[in-house]
Amino acid sequence: MKYFLMFCGSFILLTTSYVLADTCVGTSSVPATNQHYKVDGQVDVDSKKWNYVLTDIKMGDKRIGPLPIDWTHAHLYFFLSQDGKRFAVLDVSAGHRLYNRFMIYDSEGKLIASLGVHDLLTKDEQTNVTHSKSHIHWLKDYPKLNSYGKYSSDQNTVSLTTLTGREVVISLSDGKLIKKQE
Repeated sequence: MKYFLMFCGSFILLTTSYVLADTCVGTSSVPATNQHYKVDGQVDVDSKKWNYVLTDIKMGDKRIGPLPIDWTHAHLYFFLSQDGKRFAVLDVSAGHRLYNRFMIYDSEGKLIASLGVHDLLTKDEQTNVTHSKSHIHWLKDYPKLNSYGKYSSDQNTVSLTTLTGREVVISLSDGKLIKKQE
């Protein structure tokens, strides 16, 4: 807990504010793979930028393109459609920005959709977002999947669970929200 002293006229007002400590062990990227493709993130430390790397496993061809991720510190999770025509990247927690948190690309590297925290959370849920020194916390994880999202090949969707336990379902085809109750 952090304490703040405020001088208000002839008295002192003492207020408190919670500041979460970071337990971050560094930058990370969790790839997605199916029988034909693999997509992962790659950081270029010199240029301080992230790229995606989409690999055709059978042919060995790689497509590399930029990701709009600030700085080199990120915690990325990738999701890949069964046909390899779309992939998504979730930048779950590094930094405090609210935009570019869930992005969908086609196999040519064209950005199809970019969603931020305000697009995915209800107004009430946005008040539950917490910050640590260098992170934002707005989603629950799926410990059994080692991920913050869950891909459904039957529906070609990615599901995220908010801190309140509400499921948000996003179409990997076009980035539209299929399930986001207010």
